[in-house]
Amino acid sequence: MADKDKLSFNIELEEIDVELTEEGVTTKYVLRELKGSGRDKYLNNLAKKMKVDVHGNSSVRDFTGLQSGLICRCMFEANGESVTDEFVQGLPSRVQASLFAAIQKMNALDVDEDKSGND
Repeated sequence: MADKDKLSFNIELEEIDVELTEEGVTTKYVLRELKGSGRDKYLNNLAKKMKVDVHGNSSVRDFTGLQSGLICRCMFEANGESVTDEFVQGLPSRVQASLFAAIQKMNALDVDEDKSGND
């Protein structure tokens, strides 16, 4: 088998440090990649929020918790506890969107990007 046919992975979960500052106080968090089972649970929950029309076209039926559901699965306080939905929902939308995008990329859920390698 030639080296070009070899796949090699580091299977340690990826982590990204996050700092949130409010009124001059900075709190540290960490975003942690999901394992396969956690990713599947998120995708199953996401599927429940979708609707499919008679032509097979899908769209989101309910946006509630769409971003916060994934963020809560991947964002942890310094003590290792996952953040709550209430905490995430209380963050500014620009912060939620940035966290969501980073988590999507970390977990290979960023479906909008061209993965084919073709430009």
